[in-house]
Amino acid sequence: MATSFPQKIDRLGIHQNIAARSFTIFPIIIKQAPIALIYIDSASAATINISDNQLSLLKIWRIPAILAIKTLG
Repeated sequence: MATSFPQKIDRLGIHQNIAARSFTIFPIIIKQAPIALIYIDSASAATINISDNQLSLLKIWRIPAILAIKTLG
């Protein structure tokens, strides 16, 4: 049985090891397999607000990250 990305994150214990009150995770997926993530957190609950411009920049940054991972792997 395949493990979903949220289940894999839960197995890592990220929610148990980080003192953030809220967080957002953007997975980096190559060939339908999650291999890395971009993590953003906040000390205050429900205070992560990502603008459309910031989201666009995250998507742009993800492209060279994927290329670098593919080159190394």
